[in-house]
Amino acid sequence: MKPARLLLFSLAALAVLVFSARFLLAVKGAAGGGGEAACLELEATEVGRPAPGFALEDLAGRPVRLADHRGEVVLLNFWATWCPPCVEELPSLARLRRRMAGKGLATITVSVDQSADEVRGFLAKQPGGVDALPVALDPERRVPASYGTEKFPETFLIDRRGIIRYKMIYKRDWAGPAALRCIESLL
Repeated sequence: MKPARLLLFSLAALAVLVFSARFLLAVKGAAGGGGEAACLELEATEVGRPAPGFALEDLAGRPVRLADHRGEVVLLNFWATWCPPCVEELPSLARLRRRMAGKGLATITVSVDQSADEVRGFLAKQPGGVDALPVALDPERRVPASYGTEKFPETFLIDRRGIIRYKMIYKRDWAGPAALRCIESLL
């Protein structure tokens, strides 16, 4: 066989292999009820390790502890007012929180800004009920560091047992169909 034909044959075989693998993964996701497929559709990374505990204060000085949400699915979002993708993502987090109220989902947002006054002022100017999001403050970035977060926004979905199931870097539409299917699969 000539080298050019061999190369062409090899590329065709590789294409068939890649297509087959993607098809089988799609069938597996569809057969599994769609939750895992929906999470992966969000370009989530599967994690599977215990979520590091933390204790912070919210913007009013009240304690915010991950341990207080054991038995609930937790969406933990790290963000900052100076981060444009974070700001774009906040309204969808607020819509998700309203839609899932009373269904076993706790939403915790952690701002790495320097002051509570700065964050309160920022949230008051935002549309879409963003000011109702629960916000904990961590200007030293200790909690994001314990999760391995270096860029913002970054979100973790933690199951009822306290295991990080998925990690998402960058913004998502948390009120969109894929996000809702993903979260509902954890509930």
